Amino acid sequence: REERAVLMERQWYAARRPRHCPKVTYPVDPTLPQGCRMDDLEKVSLLQRVDVFREVRSDHLALLAGVAQEFDALPGTVLMREEDIPDAVYVVASGSVTLRILGKTVTLTEGAGFGALGLIGERPAMLTATVAGPGQAHLLRVTRPALADLLVDSPALAVALLRGMAHRVD
Repeated sequence: REERAVLMERQWYAARRPRHCPKVTYPVDPTLPQGCRMDDLEKVSLLQRVDVFREVRSDHLALLAGVAQEFDALPGTVLMREEDIPDAVYVVASGSVTLRILGKTVTLTEGAGFGALGLIGERPAMLTATVAGPGQAHLLRVTRPALADLLVDSPALAVALLRGMAHRVD
């Protein structure tokens, strides 16, 4: 109950502050609209569905939602390449993303995420992620520096994230 009250208070204040939509520097089509389309509650709801964030408390998810960048990407856009070190954790808000892992292809849809393991470990990705068609995908992106700042400020978030990753590895 107490945690819910704190979250509701933070959400109340967040709703009254000016909306901050960081300019996305990711190489996407500049003709597509960028910026905020989701409020923080929608982002929290989406983040809760991602397996590595399932152990994370709602108030910490609200912090992640606050730094998550929204962007649209056209079909064929490569978000992550095998052997490159990931620069962000990605979550599919709408559309679909195809992952090519060890010769197999997996399609991710709304509520699926990728990139967390490589981001934390700063190790090369074992997958290539490409936006699938037929239309564009709307994604959330939490960058390495933004996540690192949150983890330094909130050890409980770091522990919860590690638990979520451990469940994925099991």
